[in-house]
Amino acid sequence: MSASQTASLDGKLQLILSSSLAESSLPDNASLTMLTAANSGQFAEPLPRLEDGRAFVARYDSNQVVLQLGRKAVWDGNTDGDGDGITWEMATNWSNNQVRGPRTASRSHWMASLM
Repeated sequence: MSASQTASLDGKLQLILSSSLAESSLPDNASLTMLTAANSGQFAEPLPRLEDGRAFVARYDSNQVVLQLGRKAVWDGNTDGDGDGITWEMATNWSNNQVRGPRTASRSHWMASLM
């Protein structure tokens, strides 16, 4: 999606997936990008979580908004007995025992509408 003018962002963003697309088929690194000449503001309400617990998180840059799908990971260190409690990059220090690399990027092609 793109806009040739300044986009004023506010209110609720709604994402409607194609009826032929199951939420479970979306890869963890799926993203949507809205390009603008410039933007101001932010959406007031985040998108709701998917049934499997994943959620789209909005990242606001000066000329784009990126919706990135992912899982919420919480630092648990060694509270569950598997991490060292020190090393940020060690997957076992995170609640889902999986840590993403910085700025992991990918392209995914799927049908959705931004409302």
